[in-house]
Amino acid sequence: MAGRDPSRIPQVGAMACPSFSGALDHSEQLGVMSGVPQRPVRVFLDARFAVRGLGIASATCRLTEAIRASEQVALRSNFSSGGWNRRGQLETLRMSGFLELTPAADPRTWGRDVVHYYGNTAPQLMGRRTLVTVHDLMSLRGTTAKSRLYQALLMPGLRRGRRGRVVAVSSQTADELLQVLPELRPRLQVITHGRREGLFSAQPREHILLFGGQSDPRKRVSLALSAYSTYAATQGASALPLVIAGRAGITPSLVAAHVTSGRVRIDENPGEDALSAVMARAACLLYPSSEEGFGLPIVEAGEMGTPVVFDSSARLPSEPIGGHGFPVDGTNRQDWARAIAAAAMQGPVPNALDHLPTWDQVAGAYVEVYRLLAAAP
Repeated sequence: MAGRDPSRIPQVGAMACPSFSGALDHSEQLGVMSGVPQRPVRVFLDARFAVRGLGIASATCRLTEAIRASEQVALRSNFSSGGWNRRGQLETLRMSGFLELTPAADPRTWGRDVVHYYGNTAPQLMGRRTLVTVHDLMSLRGTTAKSRLYQALLMPGLRRGRRGRVVAVSSQTADELLQVLPELRPRLQVITHGRREGLFSAQPREHILLFGGQSDPRKRVSLALSAYSTYAATQGASALPLVIAGRAGITPSLVAAHVTSGRVRIDENPGEDALSAVMARAACLLYPSSEEGFGLPIVEAGEMGTPVVFDSSARLPSEPIGGHGFPVDGTNRQDWARAIAAAAMQGPVPNALDHLPTWDQVAGAYVEVYRLLAAAP
């Protein structure tokens, strides 16, 4: 994972947006624009595929709340929360009334200035007032039915579209997009995900945390379990227990096969409040993933000051990593065990994410893009 280079961070609106190699600085285009109507921009947010990934769903939730709070956008969406609420994982998807939950909504039936596709999908032909947010290109390397669906929906629209704009949520995704579609450069910019403020926790740290909510092989749960076992064997009676939040793909037999020392507790279906509480009391978060589009759990840990142990050789964006990161180069479980011990001893890290914009700043950057598109002839 490449480190952040401050010289490559242009200002877009009010938000510092990490740039990508050779990126254009759009700050002049997105600053004061004469002739742009100042009435609220009417935006239809198409997030049909946002609920297929917990991270993207969380980002959709926070972004739309912040856009609504700005009072500069009239927002409608087809973003539906039912699939997640049944599992009790993301109750906040109901948006507390900020977002109109209209699953059958069609942008053609509502007068709008901009259509914003936010769920790794794009129209077959992008219009001049179309915005597409691309979270990652992992689907392009996959062979599953979900990957094939994303390939069919995302890439043809980006390839054929000659107008509209594209936002990547990380410099890594922007670089990968330009490798596949170099013609996007004039229309591509980076707007990262944001951070929430006021969540730093000074509570006593009582356990090591691992998210077990997905069975995807890239999550490398076995590596985390083996590393924890080695840590526990080294630390003896002083070793903290391991808490696994969610159990998709993590069975007692899998835990038994990899953990021979220490104590493990599986919280099968934690809700949003329970996840926050367990993060606030974690001495560190284990994040062994080999690839991520952004890594929102790293951000959620940083918001509370929780250190994160991660693989620095993995395909992870640099933006979420702040002062709370404990990198391990590779998958050697001894190295991971030492990093776990160091992170647990470190204690909470304040101001770990000061380099990231707030969600209000992220919303402000999107509002400026909306206005730019709404003013298109």
